[in-house]
Amino acid sequence: MEKAGENTLKRLAKIGDRKYHQRFGEFLVEGVRAVEEAFRAGAEMREIIVRQGDERVGRIADIIARAEQSGLDVWSVSDAQMKKICRTTNSQGVAGGVKIPSKTPADIFGELLQIKTGLILFLDGVQDPGNVGTLVRTAEAFGVKGMILGTGSAGLFNPKTIRSTMGAIFRVPIAELSDRNPADVIKRFKSAGFRAIIGNISEHAIPISNVPRGTKDMLVIGAEASGVDEKLVELADIEAFIPMAGPTESLNASIAGGILMFALAKDL
Repeated sequence: MEKAGENTLKRLAKIGDRKYHQRFGEFLVEGVRAVEEAFRAGAEMREIIVRQGDERVGRIADIIARAEQSGLDVWSVSDAQMKKICRTTNSQGVAGGVKIPSKTPADIFGELLQIKTGLILFLDGVQDPGNVGTLVRTAEAFGVKGMILGTGSAGLFNPKTIRSTMGAIFRVPIAELSDRNPADVIKRFKSAGFRAIIGNISEHAIPISNVPRGTKDMLVIGAEASGVDEKLVELADIEAFIPMAGPTESLNASIAGGILMFALAKDL
């Protein structure tokens, strides 16, 4: 383990920011569980950052030992420096730099178009990274074949997103297509034989339990406050809602998405 120098500290302080991900080819995972999951999933780790005083803490000590055995740089930083590097409130004293996978969003997009059966999840403007991360984790649990993050959604490599996935980010195929017209993306999937199922409350919507079973579906989830963009709703083959007994007007995106995914799951 080596004390991080000034240039290293400047670089480490940037790798948690979206605009620097491509420049450095690296993103940050924060917290003991997130770093362990990255190792377990076979992610290409580049370096480990440890807060001074935590290097002997049980699971962190194990992470350091594994990193050193793998020939990775292990940087020692002060508490103040760790707070500048990490984006979550409590980093738990450890973070890791992970190489961005060589498979591009366009590659993943093309692979998802080719699936023969199953469910794809499309997020339209889901801005909260905690919700995005939870949806990734839930998608894995319900056998979703892949996800697309559309315009306005939280970044895939946002440390809060990553931490909320509980490791699922390394196993679920996800294409971040914030620079693509979301309507064009949905049209491409429809032309490939997918039904577009929009989570929405409208006069045209039916209860999710009444949606007939399909072969290939794309479920579109929007933000709690604004819902799915109307231009995308117009592309729906089916609009579906979650019946609720009480006066609650809406559920947050991760809860609603989980219920809808479970109802549409093909492989459970």
